Amino acid sequence: MSAVLRRFDDLIDHAWHTEYKSLYHVMAMGIRHDGTVVYSNNGAAVFPPTEKLVVKIAHAEQRIARKLDKGADVYVVRLTRHKELAMSRPCPSCQTVLRSKGVRRVYYSIGPREFGILVF
Repeated sequence: MSAVLRRFDDLIDHAWHTEYKSLYHVMAMGIRHDGTVVYSNNGAAVFPPTEKLVVKIAHAEQRIARKLDKGADVYVVRLTRHKELAMSRPCPSCQTVLRSKGVRRVYYSIGPREFGILVF
């Protein structure tokens, strides 16, 4: 099994054990250039910390970008409520954020047993 598929298996396993109530669950895993693994999923993010708290829903890719360094690789999966893989290609906004952080490649699920890659 290739290193990429092993990473997807790790991420899928991590996502399966994460509780979620929505129709879809998107989770991202980043591998920093030093090998450190970081995770993030769709959820609330606070912008900015001021007197008036503003909470927005942020994509997993945007949330994980804060944890990455230049040269990182990112893996993204989207699971249905029935734990099946679905399309998780990052949106144009997330692609811009990841590119600006210096991410090298983004691997994403397309469907069961099908994956795609974006190279920046």
